[in-house]
Amino acid sequence: MKIDNKAIVVVTPVYEDAHAARQLLQELALTHGSQIFVLVIDDGSLLHPVGEKIISEAGLTGTVLRLSRNVGHQKAIAIGLNYLASHLQGNETVVIMDSDGEDSPVSIKDLLLLLESGDVDIVVAQRKNRVETVRFKIFYFLYKMIFQLLTGRKISFGNFMAMKYCALKRLTAMSELWTHLAATVLCSRLRLAFCPLDRGAEICWQEQNELR
Repeated sequence: MKIDNKAIVVVTPVYEDAHAARQLLQELALTHGSQIFVLVIDDGSLLHPVGEKIISEAGLTGTVLRLSRNVGHQKAIAIGLNYLASHLQGNETVVIMDSDGEDSPVSIKDLLLLLESGDVDIVVAQRKNRVETVRFKIFYFLYKMIFQLLTGRKISFGNFMAMKYCALKRLTAMSELWTHLAATVLCSRLRLAFCPLDRGAEICWQEQNELR
């Protein structure tokens, strides 16, 4: 894979949602254009697979990893990160984001601003406001409680994050990555900063504390 000296590499998993992926890529082109390289992981889609044409049509450079079967969101991200760890030169910044519209490309600049610090390896998006149903709030609350009971750690972020190459190499050396990205970040002992962001509803493009 040739990155063409891009400073930012965006990783996004997609499963049976080419429409959402197309919207994300168009928004990335508007906000970052020639700065980025896009790695799309098609997680075994059968009905609506994503091809590389969708990237070029958005005016971006990038590639698509087509998985032969659906492995789930977290493993798809792990596959993408391991692929990058073997192909990047070492001076790129990696951004992970979902393709459903909840992670806004406009917010990438806020993550990158905090990442410029020499004391930070990873910047994660911490949600300020969430647009969601009551049912989702209940299940998300239970998820956080179960996570804290099992690990003894509080979790307040998801997949939307930016990291330096050193962080990429460390995370891909950890077996936990194949199970849960955010949990792996918490136990990696990498220097972490939080970036408070509003969270939009799906398919609606709305828009430092060191971990002790």
